[in-house]
Amino acid sequence: MRTLIFCLIALASLPLQAAPALQTGLNGTWWNPDQDGQGFVIHLIPDSNQVFVAWFTFAPEGGSQLWLTGSGTLDQQPIALELTLTRGGALNSSSAPPVNESWGSAELSFSSCTAGRFDYAGASSGTISLERLTPVVDCTEGAGR
Repeated sequence: MRTLIFCLIALASLPLQAAPALQTGLNGTWWNPDQDGQGFVIHLIPDSNQVFVAWFTFAPEGGSQLWLTGSGTLDQQPIALELTLTRGGALNSSSAPPVNESWGSAELSFSSCTAGRFDYAGASSGTISLERLTPVVDCTEGAGR
């Protein structure tokens, strides 16, 4: 029992790693290696308090590609996003204008400069654990917004 109490005290004294500040160092490509062929481009713009996310995935029923975009503000973590599905359009042409429709919502959060989480709800719902795909460039760990 004494050993257990000592271990609990030792664990309680360890510093907790704070989530990173919402910063441009988090910009880049992110994915879950267990979901090959899918991923995210995440772009935080602190100067205008905005975030843009492009989510490259597949339709819930499978088979076809699904590209969703999301935008929100950098007020705090998790970042609340409105997700939009764009249909139609033609490559390098304005003759077939695309149509945007609301798809759902999401929350994006980062636990470190190399790990995050994406919770979504819309035509389907779920949680995706994220890992950075591109190298870390100038990302500072520590508490922020």
